Formats: sequence, C-alpha cells, structure tokens
Amino acid sequence: MESDDEDIFAISDEDMILPAQIEPVNPIEEHLLKQLTDIEDRINVATSEIVETKTTIACVLNALEWRALHGENASSSSDNEMYTAEGVPMIKKHQRSSTSSPEKILEVISLWQCVLQDKWIIGVELYNRSCW
Repeated sequence: MESDDEDIFAISDEDMILPAQIEPVNPIEEHLLKQLTDIEDRINVATSEIVETKTTIACVLNALEWRALHGENASSSSDNEMYTAEGVPMIKKHQRSSTSSPEKILEVISLWQCVLQDKWIIGVELYNRSCW
C-alpha cells in the first residue's frame, strides 16, 4: 500500500473542530420557547379581537346616539328585524307611521314646579309614544 492511502483515514484539523461547533440540544428550552411563541400568538389574537370589539362598540354607540337624537335613520340598511347574538331573528319591528316624527315621540302629560330648601324644582311627566 502506498503512504497516500493511509492519509485518507487520518483525522484532520477540520474534524477536530466540528464537535466543538455543535451546540447541545436542550429539550426543555425548546419546549419553553415553543410555549412562549404560542402565548405571544394568542396575545396578538386577543389584542386584535379587543380592537375589533372596541370599534364595533363605538359604531353601535354612534348608531344608538343617532337614533336617540334624530329618530330612525331613513338611510339605514337595516331590514327591520331584531336579531339575537347568534344571528337568529327575534322580533319583527313595527314600522312607524308616516305621521310620527321624532318631535312627537315624547308627549308632555303634566308639568309641576315647587321650591324646596331654597331650590327651584321643575318636574315634567312624559309619555313615550315610541313603544307599542
């Protein structure tokens, strides 16, 4: 055999460095990092759901405020049905008569006034005509 064949099986300097470069695998650390990533994803999903819920609440409050101040919105895309949280129709709303206006929803039944402990008190009894 030639001497060159023996050098093929000799350990080189590159082979000696290779085992030192491999980092030891820690299964506990890997598991904890996987859990951390999962929790961060869940936090991001919950945060986006909170933002979506807040914007929905703001839209609903604006719509309710509009209806309280101005009556039913004529340009509303509503199909005049009340729905449960699951989306099932619950109650069919009655259409308002054409003579009804937002100013006539509340009717003054009686007025009273008195002075109590040096303060002027005015009372108004109202009748809500929007309920049927």
